[in-house]
Amino acid sequence: MALFKYAAGKHNVFSVNGNLFQQCSIPPTNEALTSGYDVITLATPGRKWYICGVGKHCESGGMKLFINVFVVGDNYGWTLNFDYQAWATGKEFVVPSRKHNVFRINGTQFQQCALPAANEALTSGYDVITLATPGRKWYMCGVGKHCEMGLKLFINHHLPRSNISSFISAKVFTVGDEKGWTLNFDYEAWAKGKEFVVGDQLESMELSFNNAAFLAPTNEALTSGYDVITLATPGRKWYICGVFVVGDNYGWTLNFDYQAWATGKEFIVGDKLVFRYPTGKHNVFRVNGTQFQQCAIPAANEALTSGYDVITLATPGRKWYMCGVVFRYPTGKHNVFRVNGTQFQQCAIPAANEALTSGYDVITLATPARKEMVSIVRWD
Repeated sequence: MALFKYAAGKHNVFSVNGNLFQQCSIPPTNEALTSGYDVITLATPGRKWYICGVGKHCESGGMKLFINVFVVGDNYGWTLNFDYQAWATGKEFVVPSRKHNVFRINGTQFQQCALPAANEALTSGYDVITLATPGRKWYMCGVGKHCEMGLKLFINHHLPRSNISSFISAKVFTVGDEKGWTLNFDYEAWAKGKEFVVGDQLESMELSFNNAAFLAPTNEALTSGYDVITLATPGRKWYICGVFVVGDNYGWTLNFDYQAWATGKEFIVGDKLVFRYPTGKHNVFRVNGTQFQQCAIPAANEALTSGYDVITLATPGRKWYMCGVVFRYPTGKHNVFRVNGTQFQQCAIPAANEALTSGYDVITLATPARKEMVSIVRWD
């Protein structure tokens, strides 16, 4: 549906053909919609034209609208066992230019809103920047006067913390949170009080656009059976049926109840699971029921590690997934000793050459019985 909202008596709406649209020719007055809240149902596919017939509003004020309505799949609609790529081939989808972009800049450019070379722009509408080095970082939008209007961000981030808690708390920050990367938002206030460390990621999202379908929570699904999507941005678009972002906005992380998350959801063949997490902090393994119960890690080459892993549920039945990342500690800060029960109780330290010190020590439990281990920590 299209909704035309305006002050009644100030404007009106006419549905016209292409010629009338080009010439701003006004149809008979009894065809006008004049309520100020006119709802038009797009009942058929094809091109549609609308104009305002008051005064010179069409010619001089630009009050004219052209849209092209496509019924996805034509008479077949949105269903299984249909070649949607073939359906889309040859069709021309025209949209306006993108509204924003992202530039990495220095402090001087930030202060002056000085625009870098165009080929340095991030323009996907879903730009992820990993904070790979400590220090101050500056970002701006290079479209029009958007930087001068406040679409700029400064952060100061630090070296990674040197304990396990930092390992499990690495974060993905969506710039602007639910507002995304847009005008009329205070990004300095947004960044204030946040602790950014090396390894964190910044997501710059134009949240007003429908160009990140995989990331949408399930409550963003279109389910009416007659869903109309306006192509508001240029570029590639992807549409899918049945996508579940594991953990919703929390993603794939520690200290979250995934069994509770899955409860009540209906998963069918063809649905997709999206595992979203900071790259390098976690991974995803497909496992069987026994491995799941025992947290037994499969071969390393079976891991999914992209940070945005999509698994299609291709067959019916039970499915199990787990993270296979082992806790690490920074080399030189900790070590591990195998000890006996007495040494364990007394924290008695064995000979130094018995220490495991790699920072990624794997111990195979080759025999039954109790095992004791202690760690020696050096604090700088």
